[in-house]
Amino acid sequence: MKMQSPLKILIDGRKGEDFVFITQTGSAYSVRTVQKIFSDALARSGLQKSSTCHTLRHSFATHLVEQGVDIKTVKGLLGHKSIKTTMVYIKLSDPVSRKISSPL
Repeated sequence: MKMQSPLKILIDGRKGEDFVFITQTGSAYSVRTVQKIFSDALARSGLQKSSTCHTLRHSFATHLVEQGVDIKTVKGLLGHKSIKTTMVYIKLSDPVSRKISSPL
């Protein structure tokens, strides 16, 4: 018998636009509460590098671009109105250039 992951159990039956993590009353967490939870977890982790919730979003987008996901898909996932906003991730992480090794 295969066990389901806790995250799979949590999201099973929900719509794509539903929040994954909800309060005990069933409502969404406030932005400030999420920031506080993240800050506390970061402090407990012992990591010295400064980080925010936006760092997670930025890392997510960068990894997508590095894996070759097209920029329009990344734009949609991030909810950007303009493709210009999303193009920052192309400049930060150019997967084609990273795979080219110099013969020198």
